Amino acid sequence: MAGKCPYCDNVVSSVRIELVNSIEPSGKSWKSALFSCPICMKVLNVSFDATSHSKHIIDQVTKNITDLIP
Repeated sequence: MAGKCPYCDNVVSSVRIELVNSIEPSGKSWKSALFSCPICMKVLNVSFDATSHSKHIIDQVTKNITDLIP
């Protein structure tokens, strides 16, 4: 069942997805997915990209472990 866009009131059966950077006040950035209405192009939601974040954590842990090996 499709919902309605809260901005243009049109039925939305699909959304546009763009990968964007979310930036914390500290300057650290993370990958996020931005969801927008395909009709009026207004932003409906921005969601944290957990896959990208998981890869970052794995890479950091691997580096830290590798640095400990003499």
